[in-house]
Amino acid sequence: MNSIQEKDGARETDQGRLDFRVRGARPAGGRHSQAERILAVLQERAGQWVPLPVILALGVAQYNTRISELRRDGHNIRNKTEWVGRECHSWFGLNVPEGKA
Repeated sequence: MNSIQEKDGARETDQGRLDFRVRGARPAGGRHSQAERILAVLQERAGQWVPLPVILALGVAQYNTRISELRRDGHNIRNKTEWVGRECHSWFGLNVPEGKA
């Protein structure tokens, strides 16, 4: 029996591996563009910070380019970074206008 714990959008299995698959990121029977998959994750967690590993788990090539495309299309996507030792941790979030959350 596999035990699974959730933390920051990742699931840790009893084997110690992290699984960053995201519900709703790929529709059954259809394919969304890479930008649409990122947008689906950001919308699912609107108003929250989404860690970069969650976005990378979508298998998106050049995620920064896809996020730039979404911004050009009018989506208000913010980002933040934090240095932890020698590692830079990144998050992205979709700003939600007040009253729409």
